[in-house]
Amino acid sequence: MTTFEVVLHFLMENQNNVAQVKDTLKTAGFDISFVYESKETLQISGNRFEIVMLEPNLFRWEWLDVLIKMTREHADVPVILYAPQSTLEKSFFQISADTHIFVANDLTVLKQKLKEIIVTEEKSKKIILFVDDDQNVLNAYTRILRKTPWEILTASNGKKALEIIQNQQIDLIVTDIKMPQLHGVELVSRIRQIHRNLPIVVCSAYHGMKTDADLQFHEVAAFLEKPVDPDVLESKLQELLS
Repeated sequence: MTTFEVVLHFLMENQNNVAQVKDTLKTAGFDISFVYESKETLQISGNRFEIVMLEPNLFRWEWLDVLIKMTREHADVPVILYAPQSTLEKSFFQISADTHIFVANDLTVLKQKLKEIIVTEEKSKKIILFVDDDQNVLNAYTRILRKTPWEILTASNGKKALEIIQNQQIDLIVTDIKMPQLHGVELVSRIRQIHRNLPIVVCSAYHGMKTDADLQFHEVAAFLEKPVDPDVLESKLQELLS
């Protein structure tokens, strides 16, 4: 059985509602941690969220400001507007199919729907596999991309990479070339035997690899030179995953 671990950030003024949310959702069937935020502590820019819950208030508009910033800077993150006093016809609904904004006025229904949201988000999350024999390089990739919506996997050699690819759905691979046990070119060749259209990015300090005939034959999506510029890396990954 899959175990989900979720961090829920919530900005709510009514402490009774806060207590009810925590008591109800902690029995939703998965591990959930609650982070209470105030308008002073909630840092939207440069942060990474999993789920955010806001309490609409007609007299205080901090929640609306947060909602606008979230949709602008974290459009992929589910935002739940919890309005227990409202008289909505539906107790839970998504505002539109192209947003991640949900409205709820019933905690029992929300508890049931929350797992659906989490499962959907997990399934839609893109997975990138980085392959490099230098652990410091792998750590750097993880650090650079820690605030992105992607799941980052790493492999210290080509054989481990192939094991992961054969047992898990991968959306994109970034690999070094000069590696022990299995050379990067051979790794690319073997990947192509498994997945013809899987995007592969070669990241190497050997500039000549950019025009390598074998890599061109196997339709490598991009070549990035080491040391990798973080902005260039993230931009290229975003381009290939969009």
